Amino acid sequence: MTLIANKQSLEDKIAFCLNAIALSPEDPYPYCFLASLRLLSGQHFAALALINQAIDLCPTYGEAWAVKGEIAEVQGSKLVAIECYQTALKLTPLFEAPRSQLARLTSPEEAARIADSYWPTVAKTPNTPTILNDMYDEAALRELLAKDGPHPECLVKIALVLFRHNRQLEAERFAVYTLQISPNNSDALVLLASQAQQSNRQEDAFQYALRALDASPDHAIAANMAMSFALNICAWDRIDEIRTRALEALSKHPQAADPVEALLYVPVPALQASVARAFGFSASRLKSDPEVDAVRQANIRLHLSRVWKHAPRITIGYLSSDFHPHPIGRLMAELIRHHDRSKFIVRAYSTWPAPDNDLRQSVQQNVDSFDELYGMDAATAGQKIMNDGVQILIDLSGYTRNNRLDVLAQQVAPIQVTYAGYLGTLGVPFIQYQIVDTTVSEYADLLAMEESLIRLPHSMLAGDRHAFIKPTPSLTRADVGLPEDVTVFCNFSLPNRLNPTMFNVWMRILARVPKSVLWLAHSEPNSAARLRAWAQGQGIDPNRIIIGERVPYEEYLQRLACADLFLDTFPQNAGAVGNDALWMCCPVLTCAGIVFQSRVGAGMARSAGIPELVTDSLEAYEERAVQFGSNRQSLMGLRQKLVAARDTEPMFDPEQMVRHMEWAYNAIWIRYLEHLPPSQVDVPAIN
Repeated sequence: MTLIANKQSLEDKIAFCLNAIALSPEDPYPYCFLASLRLLSGQHFAALALINQAIDLCPTYGEAWAVKGEIAEVQGSKLVAIECYQTALKLTPLFEAPRSQLARLTSPEEAARIADSYWPTVAKTPNTPTILNDMYDEAALRELLAKDGPHPECLVKIALVLFRHNRQLEAERFAVYTLQISPNNSDALVLLASQAQQSNRQEDAFQYALRALDASPDHAIAANMAMSFALNICAWDRIDEIRTRALEALSKHPQAADPVEALLYVPVPALQASVARAFGFSASRLKSDPEVDAVRQANIRLHLSRVWKHAPRITIGYLSSDFHPHPIGRLMAELIRHHDRSKFIVRAYSTWPAPDNDLRQSVQQNVDSFDELYGMDAATAGQKIMNDGVQILIDLSGYTRNNRLDVLAQQVAPIQVTYAGYLGTLGVPFIQYQIVDTTVSEYADLLAMEESLIRLPHSMLAGDRHAFIKPTPSLTRADVGLPEDVTVFCNFSLPNRLNPTMFNVWMRILARVPKSVLWLAHSEPNSAARLRAWAQGQGIDPNRIIIGERVPYEEYLQRLACADLFLDTFPQNAGAVGNDALWMCCPVLTCAGIVFQSRVGAGMARSAGIPELVTDSLEAYEERAVQFGSNRQSLMGLRQKLVAARDTEPMFDPEQMVRHMEWAYNAIWIRYLEHLPPSQVDVPAIN
């Protein structure tokens, strides 16, 4: 098991794992991680005992079986190792590590044969997202309907065809007709849930998904939809039951969830990787359409045949749907303008036609070319990027909305990198690197990663993202309806990042700091009512939960300055919202976990010069919040520290961050020219 090299000692990593096990004794990942550490230190029997515990907790945990195979190899049990790697491959057919291990112990042909034999069970298993993508012959179905009369299976298939072709009203009519004949048809209910979500009818979407799950408890899509929608509207009454069903479903059908939404409730990196991998292969059509991989392989050969060495500058391209007022757009607009144009040709490719705005204009003014790819087919868009001579293409969308995986799947640049859009492996072979930072990746396990990591020395979200903000008058607490003489804890994340475990911690903090309130972002009336009711159930006066209103971005920033302490979310940190809070000199208290999305806040706090606000357990997080919340003078000291940090700390220095990224771009390009495979890049701190 290949662990990321970092400055932390083996003892510290072991201590972290033991703490993680104490926090979550039913989570198999820390046992697996600790087993790999014991293996590295030569404690083979201890490693075997730990990995067996991980497998007992989650028998379908493919990574654990891969680690067990490594242990068996070290102990000289080749046949046992092969069986373990085969099991790992059966559970996660897209997982490259056990395939390569099997190829080494048997042959590449045998490993490929085994993986391919298991692939159809992933691609064609019922109750996976393919139900919303299956291609049926509408004419044949309608003919069958006319011949045999209304049948639920036929009706719902017609509904699915119509849904796929964006004929929403017709699809809804057929789904409703299906339910009139078969009231518990889970596929029809799932389709209606999807339609409700697209129409932003979140309450309806949740109810449809819950009905589908109750009708078919093993329905993978229904379980993961219900989990996602429950988080969206803070409907937590059955959350533990729904989460259990969702995770069980994902262990068998990793393509049953949207990988972006899965980050909110999937705690195991290997399972996150399986979800991402399944989504990536499906969305890019890399496995289902041989032509896609043929184009990719042809482009790889073409790139290798080109003569690059004498190019005076490296051509980089940024591919994004967010060149408009959006957290990624604000970050990149500021970073792009600091590129050294004597060493880099910078191109930008937009995948979404946002209205003209100052931010978009700034990007256009600070690049050598800006092209709109929206509406362009994959082949034409890919050829455009290749004709532009892009050597390193940086994707800023990942698996978020309006990505262009279809373009990236062609390997249109010799090196393709993902950054910021999705915190986790994309799990596809056409992305060679992922940009993170040393804190975010501190406990990462390369076994679950398809990409090699570029590790920046400071926060991966560093930089002044606020250069394009219109001047706005500062606000007082009276202006926003806050009491003056209390500690104001706040969190302005979207409601789906909240969860009962975290909210209960916040309620205990309010109970222990009597003169305090919790200020939250705007949420829909039903969601706000649920949050206040949950608080009351924890013994907290619901009036101490203050729900904000939707305001322009500039006013939202000024509101952050009215709070005393920003309470970060867990397991997915606030990210860009936490960055905004730090810029407004509102201290951010965070709890760092193991997975990428739970360590972003720690990276930002350390880069902002306030490492004392980084904790490694929810107990420590609660104690620290009570400590600071009970002493507003200490909070004022932290605020003054952040005021000074804006001129001194790397968190707020976009030019330094760009120098770090450019150093990495040079390093990976040199490796490519020397025909070396992608490898981890640790970027040194550059003053």
